[in-house]
Amino acid sequence: MTSNPPARLFVLLARTSPVGVILRRGPSDWVQMIKWQTDTDTLEAGQWIKARLYEGSCNLSSDGKLLIYYVFQGSNWTRNPEVGMRYTAISKPPYFTALVVWPRIRSAAFIDDRTVRVWADSVQDPMFQLPHLKVVSKDYEPSIDPETQKTIDRHNWIYISNEYKAQLNGDVELFEPLDGITFPDWDNPNEYP
Repeated sequence: MTSNPPARLFVLLARTSPVGVILRRGPSDWVQMIKWQTDTDTLEAGQWIKARLYEGSCNLSSDGKLLIYYVFQGSNWTRNPEVGMRYTAISKPPYFTALVVWPRIRSAAFIDDRTVRVWADSVQDPMFQLPHLKVVSKDYEPSIDPETQKTIDRHNWIYISNEYKAQLNGDVELFEPLDGITFPDWDNPNEYP
């Protein structure tokens, strides 16, 4: 007797409002978006998409109103050839319907509720645009808001600006290996943990 693998869940929580997004994967290449009101613990079932959605590339705005996601559509891309097989999009949870689309851009994130940083050498115009959304390149240096500064201080993190990184020219090791700990050779798949 064969059993189906369980659905996999990935949860994103908004920083400043009681909203979360649950991405439910399963069966295999299907993903459902579910909006979670964390203050009332209610769920709103949303849209399904047949694609490989990369959960690690998803980003929820701090107010929970917009979601950035990156997908690979495989053979499904022929339905919308101008977008292509891979794209980053912004939608309004719990729906995958794209409000903004960047073909072939893999990474983007919210700086604030209405500013998106796109990691690309040059920011191409998206296929669709939201009038209140500001799009900046990877070299953009945001001012640090007080809440982010508190988080940086609380975790003893160090904010390194892009200007400072350029001055380093890669001559500085960011960490020293700990005694007795070995790291796998990531170029050799036989050593993956």
